[in-house]
Amino acid sequence: MSRKTIFFIDPHNVVRNKLYDSLIDEEHEVYFLNDYTLFPAICRSFSSPLIIINPDRGRSFSFWKTKLKELSNDGSLSHVKIAIATYNRSLLEDPLFISLPDRYSVLLLRNEKTDGTAEIIQLIRNHTKERNRKYLRADCRNEETSFNVKIDGIFEYGTISEISSVGMSVQFQTSIDLLKNSFLPDIQIKLKGSLLLLSAVVAGFRTDPNGKKIYVLLFDGRTPENSRSKIRHFVSKVIHGDVEKELAVQMRRRLPVSA
Repeated sequence: MSRKTIFFIDPHNVVRNKLYDSLIDEEHEVYFLNDYTLFPAICRSFSSPLIIINPDRGRSFSFWKTKLKELSNDGSLSHVKIAIATYNRSLLEDPLFISLPDRYSVLLLRNEKTDGTAEIIQLIRNHTKERNRKYLRADCRNEETSFNVKIDGIFEYGTISEISSVGMSVQFQTSIDLLKNSFLPDIQIKLKGSLLLLSAVVAGFRTDPNGKKIYVLLFDGRTPENSRSKIRHFVSKVIHGDVEKELAVQMRRRLPVSA
């Protein structure tokens, strides 16, 4: 998967409570993992992931020293960037952390009252600044999605094939011919129970293997930001589900990952 993804391993409370919504609204692909042993396997499926480790709780300092040394010697993970986010200043002086390869970094957070969110956000922005695709999108073909819109006084219904915060591709239940740049106001979409009201412009269409038209619709400026935010969170959940499926596959394969 050629995406710049971010994995948090047992993240700090500040990440869970404050950062997640902000990161999703910036179109970052973010995952939380509580089981350290899973991430080396899943990272083999991504081309340039960033792993942010929290060594401040759960596992001992000596445990993380051992694991980080093992990871730095694992050639199959050379494409993975790892950041150690900690409140513990003494880590900066430890010989192991000083000698880690360039793909590792130690992020010293400020005290928990000032939370350190700015440092984490900047780290992630630096990692993703050269990402080719700016907007995350979700394949909705296996999801509970639908839409309706009034065209020439008649309500037309259909399903959503893909969606992002800037637009979606859709299929109508009946055969409809729409001109490029046609404006469609008051589109109502349903994303797993959430109802949103949008407006969009027809950008064009393509055909599926059965010759049925798939229209590409771009949301216009009338679409409220809170609707776009809800779409981003829906997209995040769908993509997160894909990664969870991949994790399940890796677990079934019982890849040899050190505990």
